[in-house]
Amino acid sequence: MASTTDSAGWLTGPSQRRLREISSTAASRLPYSEDFASCIESDITAIYRLAIDFKRESNNYKSPILRLSSEMICEIIACIAALEPANTKSLGWIRVGHISYRFRLLLLSMRWLWASVICDVGPRAWDEVLGRAGNAPPTLKLDDANEVLASSRINYVIDNMTRARRLTITEYDPTVAMWVNSPREISGTVFADLEDLNVEAMHRPSRDLTWLATDVYELNPISAPKLRSVSLTNVYIPFPPENLTTLTLKRLQFYADKPLPNGDDILPAPEVFLALLKRCVNVERLCLTHVIPDISALPSRLHPSHSIRLPSLTSLTLDAKLSRLLALWSHLSVPPDTTIKFGADFTSFPATSELLIDEGRLSVFPSLSDHIARSNLSEVTALYIGNENTKERTTCALFKRNHAFVSETWEGLPVLGQPHAYTDFVDVRFDQCLWGADVTLPRLIASLPPPIFATIDTLQVQDIPGATLACLLACLPHLHTLRLADLDRACLAALSPFANFAKSPRSLSAPSLRHLHLSKFKLCVESSRSSSYIPCVRDFLDVMGSRSTACGPLHTLVFDDLTSDLDAFQLVSFTTQLEVTALVFDVRFAGHCLKI
Repeated sequence: MASTTDSAGWLTGPSQRRLREISSTAASRLPYSEDFASCIESDITAIYRLAIDFKRESNNYKSPILRLSSEMICEIIACIAALEPANTKSLGWIRVGHISYRFRLLLLSMRWLWASVICDVGPRAWDEVLGRAGNAPPTLKLDDANEVLASSRINYVIDNMTRARRLTITEYDPTVAMWVNSPREISGTVFADLEDLNVEAMHRPSRDLTWLATDVYELNPISAPKLRSVSLTNVYIPFPPENLTTLTLKRLQFYADKPLPNGDDILPAPEVFLALLKRCVNVERLCLTHVIPDISALPSRLHPSHSIRLPSLTSLTLDAKLSRLLALWSHLSVPPDTTIKFGADFTSFPATSELLIDEGRLSVFPSLSDHIARSNLSEVTALYIGNENTKERTTCALFKRNHAFVSETWEGLPVLGQPHAYTDFVDVRFDQCLWGADVTLPRLIASLPPPIFATIDTLQVQDIPGATLACLLACLPHLHTLRLADLDRACLAALSPFANFAKSPRSLSAPSLRHLHLSKFKLCVESSRSSSYIPCVRDFLDVMGSRSTACGPLHTLVFDDLTSDLDAFQLVSFTTQLEVTALVFDVRFAGHCLKI
């Protein structure tokens, strides 16, 4: 009889005795016993199960991740679930259960996680996921943007809506109404576990006359003690605002030929709307798009005593007609570091909208001056001004340095996009925008609070006239980084340190400029080929020469998506002239270099 337990002393005695017993019985001439044979099979099964348990514990001991506490592994699984969502095409985080027995047990115990994907998995997995979710409050979602939803899923969401932890319904198909509860029907309904409510409905004019009528905003709210986030688009659900941290109310126009659903007959009364905002004392992020009624501006003398205080607010977004936007702003009192985003005369369909010349644009920044003055202006170091002619939009935005961004220097970094060196502070966007003889972009820039210009060191500009750029650069004595898009000959001339000589002969324009980034820039090799719009090489060298003489050479010059008629040799010669003559220390090319 061979021994297989030499290395497991604790098992040697009992196992050897049992083997001798079986061997002796087999060698004897006793009759065959079904019971004894069954007993041997039971021994084999028990040893097999014991081996599996030993292997599992061995894995737990040898694998660092399996030696973590159950709580820590559950946190890891939750992070994986956020990064690898499960859907109809991929198991996503569900595959974590395939790693080990312990992972599977812990994953099955996280009922809230299974409840969060009830509406994400395919029909074949639905019953299994429902079973694993148990009685955990589900995350319910309906979104018909990219699929035709099964009636069973729609009915399940409707039937279990009051059990939801998170409820999201997004309508795209105008023929299918997935949100079917009128404000009067849902008023007072108990949502014991609801934390997040997000409903985006299509505008249905015949229905909305009653569903969004002025009186529905005074109905009793739903009972939702855990509710923290509400986002409602083209629909209204009476909600309790006291505990909210996020509130988004929107009216959107989904089709150019359909009206925007924000007539005064389907908006709250001004006093009801203001009373609602007064109760939002815990709201941190507030977004209002085309829902501001026709309220009267609050006189400045009454602001200290009658303003609406939102002490927790960190981000405010208002998109509305300019007059209504400014009227509401006059009622609000927000913390000094609150991020402000104004979309004046915002429209979803700029191509079909009437362009406006509105002198009220010049009063936006003066109305924000007190908020800006109360902030730490030393952190407000970047400015963006741009025109988007395809959308008839002008944007003027102030940015703060992003404290989470780590860099050896702030010089040369972009204001927008990667690497996210800056965060929004005040962002004002004018839609349907047309500038006139008296209402001009320079006057808008001049309306910025004067202390701002002393702290700006980075400027990003898109498609503004050369004269406007010259005026702007003359106001920025500490500017070290300038990024220009859509540069023409007039803008190039504005880069001269003497561009503002006629108005201010004793001061240089942007004397501290060291980094220049030009994108979508056109350049001709000879003046005979240039035009009033496209500069030539000589123009460029003259401007860089005058700047080098008066202010010192640029440290970096970047051409991004350059379009020119220069061949390869001429391009190298141009770069050499800039660097060898010390007009620029470092010339770089990014993006594409195209031929005119």
